[in-house]
Amino acid sequence: MHPRAVVLLLDVIVSLAKKGVPFFISTHLVFSPDSIGRWIPEQLKDGIPKDNKIIDESIRLFEEGLEASF
Repeated sequence: MHPRAVVLLLDVIVSLAKKGVPFFISTHLVFSPDSIGRWIPEQLKDGIPKDNKIIDESIRLFEEGLEASF
């Protein structure tokens, strides 16, 4: 999921939780593009995939948030 979309998703989750709506989230699979543009599924249990722009942006935003909190 795109890092900035996470904020919107959390708003939806909070809204559902306040209304008592059950939901399930699975976060163990990520898709990464290969060298010819095919999307390959990878299990996060095997480690964070390399060269994934969405993951790179997530890490950047996390680090930016840490710096802003100090």
